[in-house]
Amino acid sequence: MQIKVDERLEHKVIGLRGVLVLDNIEGVRTEIYRLLDADEKDIVLDFDGLRVLDSSGIGLLIQIQRRLVAANRSIQLINLNNHVREVFRVSGLDKVFELSDEVD
Repeated sequence: MQIKVDERLEHKVIGLRGVLVLDNIEGVRTEIYRLLDADEKDIVLDFDGLRVLDSSGIGLLIQIQRRLVAANRSIQLINLNNHVREVFRVSGLDKVFELSDEVD
């Protein structure tokens, strides 16, 4: 899993490439939480390079969303492939997360 960060004026774009699964979830969680704690910007997670997302990855996204909402910050998910978008639709998480093709 690769994580790339693009700092913008009003938000931080975190690009995820590879697979977000149980085998790498703790390392990804540590890195993303470090990025969240670095400032108070809203977050955009760019899934352009994300190929696979399992239930542990979904759990991490829910934890991130709750953490940001508690801090009065927002999260947007962009560039979801068809498989990942379908996972969000079937699970109802498309109603919980803001999904988009590009940064608002």
